Formats: sequence, structure tokens, C-alpha cells
Amino acid sequence: MSRTTRSIQRPSGDRNVTEPTSKRIPRSDRTPRRTVVIFCGVALAALGTISLWSGQDLPRATWRDGAGDPMSAYSHVDPSAAFTLQLELPRPMHVYVASHDLVRGTLAMRPSATLRGDAAPNPLPAGRHDLPGVHLDRALQWPVGDGVGMNTVVLIASEEPLPELVAALARCRQLGNAAFPDRPLLGTYAPATGMESTPPRSRPAHPLLEACSALIAERADSDLLPVPDAPGVYASVLRLHTDLARGGDVEAARRELAEQIGPMLEGALPLPDGTAPIPAAPPGGERR
Repeated sequence: MSRTTRSIQRPSGDRNVTEPTSKRIPRSDRTPRRTVVIFCGVALAALGTISLWSGQDLPRATWRDGAGDPMSAYSHVDPSAAFTLQLELPRPMHVYVASHDLVRGTLAMRPSATLRGDAAPNPLPAGRHDLPGVHLDRALQWPVGDGVGMNTVVLIASEEPLPELVAALARCRQLGNAAFPDRPLLGTYAPATGMESTPPRSRPAHPLLEACSALIAERADSDLLPVPDAPGVYASVLRLHTDLARGGDVEAARRELAEQIGPMLEGALPLPDGTAPIPAAPPGGERR
């Protein structure tokens, strides 16, 4: 209880004497000390949360070449090159990887229906992850691609699952090792829905992939960037440029492919026009 004073006029005519008395201060006039303390505590907690999210709480990616060395965000590479991804997650997140070029269109890299390996399904737990993973004690690698010009690779890490993106990737060509599980370099496979279901090659297969492809990163070993208008979604972009194949290179590749798969197609039914599926080998000679 607070104390105040008042003046009392004595009847004897003496001068005014100030005497102490007690008076309760109205509740509305009291200082809201408890409210101020609570408000300050909430503000400090909010500042602490902001400081955590501003740096070390973001997922981090390091793109590496086939030898394990870090790559730059924009690289001119040989078509036969390979690459991998080292990803550090501060908390469980849903991770998606896809690439796009004008020759092959969008390739589904993770998830991929044809990929066999030790990488956990989504959501990936917090910690370090080396993608695409390991299979039969061999570290798997993604191929750059033979003669595809500019190849834009997008990594997406999301707080929540993205089912529409998963459905779009399922209709794209798949990078995997289902047919050749002992090979560390992944290959390209048709989607389970058939090649007729693949999206047009002129643009990425999903709007989120297109939005992420527009992000500009100075480094390929850095924190993921927040995706505009997509709360809780972060991305890293790797741009790989290879020289477009020339006509002679294409013909040489076709001959090499025919020689590799020829033995597997021997005895196959003829094509609808009556021709053999592959040219017959001349007597005592090799296929041409």
C-alpha cells in the first residue's frame, strides 16, 4: 500500500500541519510491471529464434564432381563427367533433385523409381547425407549427360511433403540403376507411365522447378536459398554446360549402342515393316 500526505486544519488556529495518512492508489494508476516483464521475455525469445534461423539453421549443400572435389555453381564440364551431392540437414526435411535440359527434358533424380541404393526415403533425417547414395558397396554418381548443352540441376529441401512435385517427377525420365545394379554411374530410364506421358522438353516439368531454376547462387557449396512465395522451401542450383554433340558424334554413339545391345536383341521379332531390329552381321565380319 502506498502512502501519501494531506494538510489538516487544526481548530486552534495553528498553522497547517502536514500529517501522514494512508490512501490506496487506484488499480488503473499502478505500473504494469508484470506485463512489462512478460513482454520483454517474449521479445527476447523471438530475437533468439530469428538469430537461429538467420544462419546455421538452414540446410547446406556441396556439389562434388566424380573425384569428390567441390564444384562451382556454373561449370563447363565434359559430357562423360559425373557428380554427387553432400547435403547437411538441420532437421528432417523432404528432399527432391531433378535436372532439365532441352535435349532430354526433365530427369527425376530423387525420388526415382529406378534408383536402388541406401539413401533413406523422404523425409531425410537431420544430419549429413551423400546422394545419390551407395549400392553394393559402391558410391553412386549422377551423369552429366552426353551432349546436352546447358543442364540445370535443382535441389529442393522442404519442411512439408510436395506431392504434386512427386507426381510430376514420376512422369519424367528417371535416373537409376535398376537394370545395371553393379554400375556406380546411373543411367536414364523411361517412366513407368511410358515415354508418351513425359512432359514437354521446352520447360521444367513443374512450376516449382521452374521457379528454383531462376535462382542465382554464387557458390555451389553454400546454404540453400529460400524460394520466393514458397514458405519452408529451400533450393540449390547447379548449372553444368557441355558442348552439343556434332553429327559425327551422334552417328558414332549410335553404332556403339548397336554393338552393345545387339547380342541382347538377337532373335527378337522383326519390326512392323519386316526389317530386322538390328542390321545382320556380315559373314565373318562385325556389325556396322
